[in-house]
Amino acid sequence: MNFLFNRKVKKLTNLYKVMISVARRHDIKVPQVAIAFCASKGVIPMVGCRKPEQVHDLSHAADIRLSDNEIKKLEEAADMTNIKIMGADIFRPFVLKDK
Repeated sequence: MNFLFNRKVKKLTNLYKVMISVARRHDIKVPQVAIAFCASKGVIPMVGCRKPEQVHDLSHAADIRLSDNEIKKLEEAADMTNIKIMGADIFRPFVLKDK
C-alpha cells in the first residue's frame, strides 16, 4: 500500500510546485490555493479544521481571486498527473433521486 502512495506522491510533485508558486504569489498557504481554486469554479468544499487558525485561513481562501493564467496552470499540472481520485461520485449510487 505504501508503494502505491509513494507513486502518487511522485506524480503530484509538479502540481505541488505549481501550487507552491501560486501560494507564494498571493502570500498564502498551499491548502488555501486548493480552496481558492475550488471557489473559482463555484464550489466551496467542506473541510475539517482542528485549530482556529485553520478556520481563519480557509475562510480567507474563498475570497482569494486566482488569475485565469494561474487557474490554467493548476489545471494543466493536475491533468498531467493522470491520477484519478474518487470523490463524492463514490456515493452517487446511494443518493435518492428526486421523483
